[in-house]
Amino acid sequence: MDVSAVVGFRQRPGWFLAVAGLLLLQGWLTLRLFSPDLSFEHLLDDEPIISGRHALHYYHGMIGAKSWKERGSSCCFDPAYQAGYPKTPIFDGGSRPAELFQLLGGLRPGSYKLGLAIASLLVPFAFVLMGRGIGLSPPASCIAGLLGCMLWWSAPCQDLLVAGDVDLLLGGLSLLLHLTWFIRFERAPALDSWILMTLFAALTWYAQPFLVIGCLPFLVLYYFWVSARQGGIWHLAMVAAVLVAFGVNAAWLIEWTRHLWLYLPFGGQLPPSTPFWPTLAKQWNHMLPSDPANIGIAAVGLFGLLVMLRTNRAAAWLLGFVIFEFVMISTAGRFWPFLAEFGTEKLLILAAWCLVLPAANALADLADSLSDLTGWKPAGAIVVLMGIALFGWIVELPRQCLTGPRFEIGLSPQRKEIVRTLSEHASSSARILWEDRSGPGHGWTALLSPLSERPFLGGLDSEGKVEHMHARLYQGKLSGTSVKAWDERLLSQFFEHYNVGWVVCWTPESIERFRALPFARAVAEFEDGGRGVLFTLKRTPSFFLKGRGELALADSRRIALSDIVPDNGEIILSMHHQKNMRVSPGYVQIERYLDLNDPIPFIRLRCLGPVARVSIIWETP
Repeated sequence: MDVSAVVGFRQRPGWFLAVAGLLLLQGWLTLRLFSPDLSFEHLLDDEPIISGRHALHYYHGMIGAKSWKERGSSCCFDPAYQAGYPKTPIFDGGSRPAELFQLLGGLRPGSYKLGLAIASLLVPFAFVLMGRGIGLSPPASCIAGLLGCMLWWSAPCQDLLVAGDVDLLLGGLSLLLHLTWFIRFERAPALDSWILMTLFAALTWYAQPFLVIGCLPFLVLYYFWVSARQGGIWHLAMVAAVLVAFGVNAAWLIEWTRHLWLYLPFGGQLPPSTPFWPTLAKQWNHMLPSDPANIGIAAVGLFGLLVMLRTNRAAAWLLGFVIFEFVMISTAGRFWPFLAEFGTEKLLILAAWCLVLPAANALADLADSLSDLTGWKPAGAIVVLMGIALFGWIVELPRQCLTGPRFEIGLSPQRKEIVRTLSEHASSSARILWEDRSGPGHGWTALLSPLSERPFLGGLDSEGKVEHMHARLYQGKLSGTSVKAWDERLLSQFFEHYNVGWVVCWTPESIERFRALPFARAVAEFEDGGRGVLFTLKRTPSFFLKGRGELALADSRRIALSDIVPDNGEIILSMHHQKNMRVSPGYVQIERYLDLNDPIPFIRLRCLGPVARVSIIWETP
């Protein structure tokens, strides 16, 4: 297909009205995500989204954007949780879009919400742009925008959006835009197609680099397939596109690769793989999308893919290979736990998205055939649109859009009372051990520390998969062992080691165990999907495990100590050590203090005598 010969929107400007209509519809549905009464109040105010993992993304995006402004890097050391951990790009992919939104709009929840809303608003425009990339006509591109909008509001996509899988959704859209405009640049090389191809490649690297890595073999294969008929300037442009797309992301991608070891799937204990053939016989249906809207559009898309083999062969093969890869990786995740840890089953959504373009092409051809058959030009478009509307009604898309899940915005009165109680009974002189719970509805706890201005063990991410999550109370287990198996001596040592002054228990096992401790006293109770109890511990709080001093400041910029007095030339802090930590003044040395009960070493300082003030900062290598 000669893409440059296809009549575009400039020649048929009336179709711009269809695009505007899609954007208006998408805007209305997007606003309902934030406010059922279609008010802009919840979209623009500073009440955070607490659905799924959005609170975690906002929190990491906030400290990451702040670090980027101050130090030129989104990585920073966060002492507010887990005795200090490195905020890196590896274990919270959704924080990267949150960082971008807050870099552009300010460090506030409203910036994050507005960024999400704009990204959702542009979804139909993105599918229209994809259609133009592979050479679809304006009517077919608008059909692609409509089908893409339908899939975006289908149950699987809504669940991902509300759960906080922002990086996968935005990365998937950017990847498809890159693929289609890569095809466009090969068919009709021009500056505008090169810019769009490069821009979308850079956005995909930023949103979800695993998607680029997974599709890289097919992109390389496609490049060699079409490169023979291209000139030298085209090849130089392709090299420049790769360098630019990777180069603008190089700084954080280097940090991303450097911290891969922190993510437990790369080195942690995983359940054994399941037998392939028996499991495949039982779960073959999981190789297909389970939602009716996805199934219907995918079925039409598969037929359209066969049609595209005759009219747009290169695009059909490239999309077909990418669809095959997404389906296979999604299926393999059900047998190989290593892949499952990365949520590979969600890639089926992207496979359905890939079929939107061939489906739109097939429906546009059907409309043209009906128009030719009847002799009335609008007849085909009317029949196809009526068919799409009937299909949407049958699969209950209107009901899903109107009654589907919404963002939960702002803390409930019960949760505000929890924050108030913690601020009243606890202080920043010691940590609060927060019992994490499994299941949805508990992601808001990532905001505990910024709201209460208290340090915590636990609460950051109940699904966290980094080694720093070792020291926490989770579902009645302390550091992976039932809390009932911990005797009083070991519990006392744990609290001294991590400077725990208060404990919040949610499970009956934990509440029973702490009520039985002679040095623990219940001081408050609260409700949040269950009954919780706040215990205070009878111990002298101190962040100094060896030596004496005061913790004057601990934030993402530095740890400041004052009036320190070493014990036999040593100071050991109840704070995790990180590589590339630097200390001043220069005559104080910083080292790792290994602890057999924690996979992460603590901070040890060596100095000959008392020091009035010491600062510890984490420098990004």
